[in-house]
Amino acid sequence: MKADNNLSSTPTPPAIDAKFMERWLGDGKIIELNAKTLYDLQCLIEHYKDFICAGKDVSVDYPTEENFTACASVDGNKVFIPTEVLLRGRVDDTIALMIHELRHIALSNSERDTITICYAMLSKILKSIFVGSDDEGYRSLHELVFTSPICIDEILKGGEGMSPRVSFLRKSLKDIAFLLNGVEDVRIDGTCPPNLKKYIDKLDEGCSHDFVSLYEAGEFQENNLENLAIRIVYHHKGFIHDKFIDDKLGDLDWILETDQKLSVPHTLFAFQDEIRNHIEDLWNNGDISCQEQGNGETESFLSDMLDEAGDNLGDDIGGDIEKAKEATTNIEYEEKELKAKSESMRKGEKEKEVDVVLANHKNPSLKRSGAGGEKTQMIPASFYSEIQSYKNLKVYDCEETFNNRSSAVKYQTVIIDATQGGIQ
Repeated sequence: MKADNNLSSTPTPPAIDAKFMERWLGDGKIIELNAKTLYDLQCLIEHYKDFICAGKDVSVDYPTEENFTACASVDGNKVFIPTEVLLRGRVDDTIALMIHELRHIALSNSERDTITICYAMLSKILKSIFVGSDDEGYRSLHELVFTSPICIDEILKGGEGMSPRVSFLRKSLKDIAFLLNGVEDVRIDGTCPPNLKKYIDKLDEGCSHDFVSLYEAGEFQENNLENLAIRIVYHHKGFIHDKFIDDKLGDLDWILETDQKLSVPHTLFAFQDEIRNHIEDLWNNGDISCQEQGNGETESFLSDMLDEAGDNLGDDIGGDIEKAKEATTNIEYEEKELKAKSESMRKGEKEKEVDVVLANHKNPSLKRSGAGGEKTQMIPASFYSEIQSYKNLKVYDCEETFNNRSSAVKYQTVIIDATQGGIQ
């Protein structure tokens, strides 16, 4: 956990929800998030980490940034669990987040492979949609996006100052990956061992109420990729019955038993029409300037991705080009003219976001912001130091005879080993 050197007082005590962790501690009641409790939680997380990701050197970090969401880097063997959830007293939910992210590390595809597959799909879509007229001629969206080279680093890093073309590519790739992640979340949670799955089930139950209410009110009816991903998760976890999802991807046993390397091509094929419609909507709702000029000397660019002439995106990202080709080989789009903007887009209306569901959902890709917009509470530096000091506690078994007529007395001594650091 990270410390905040600007604060000097301990966090305001919240209501504690730690039923399952209390069982791990021998049914001891946790009444506050004191230093010993947080140290015990670190120990439990380390225990589960070694069990879930056996043989992998995985780091677990606890960001204190406001509205940070739980996430994992499969490529980097890193898990990030925000302190925000924990400092609201949701101890079991914090453990559930950690279990879910660690299982991504253990079971899921590399992010680089996923991005490469998503671009293979996006490339096919962009090359199949045309803009223009019979008089002026037609150009594909692929030609319009790649009027000049685009550096892969621009897309991967994002941030301020992105051009409309880069923003469009980044959003498109993220949304396709988001759909794939929904299916993968169902698999890794559904195959979780019972002693770990109980944490995830508890968190799912707590998050489901807001979603079900909004779903029944029709908030998630539109078949955009974000809505589809969320509906896939809640449908296959039994909180709703969604006929569209059931028709498209309804075999839960198949999802649970199928490795992601095989489920990804199936998912892309099943939702190929929805994915293309989504990309068209992103284009129509964006502000792409076809006259933008990029850096012509950029060595790494995406315009030749998966073409016969060159496959340099795989080298730039580090993804598996052949795997990307295989994942999309059965998908063929007929050429079409870009569909007209919807009435809502012409009026400039934005797609409605249901923040409360996205914020409370346990999976990082299904969250957008902290619930209620509350400011994240930081762990003060002094409190953090106290937590870490428990690492230096050493317990020694002792035996001593106090006089010739008494038997030996056995006892334990607790000593703080200050030579190990962590005490300031």
